[in-house]
Amino acid sequence: MKPTSLEIQIAIDLLQFKLGDSTIEESFNFSQKEGFTEALVILKERREIFIGFEHLKTVRGRAIAVAAIEYLRGTCSQEILCGISLDK
Repeated sequence: MKPTSLEIQIAIDLLQFKLGDSTIEESFNFSQKEGFTEALVILKERREIFIGFEHLKTVRGRAIAVAAIEYLRGTCSQEILCGISLDK
């Protein structure tokens, strides 16, 4: 089932919280930062098609972007998308 507007906003808030973590700027979290940043754009635009993230440099970053699209389509849970952890 596709997420509601409220659920999408909660996912946006959770990803923004992750982007506010102090370790996001560490080089070992580059792929997560890249993916979470693109996922925010995807969620805010409600983009459900697999275009517009070819510029991402890492496989993990692209995977997070795909997870955001799959979340909007209702085939990926919020727990999966927002549960991607930062390396510490």
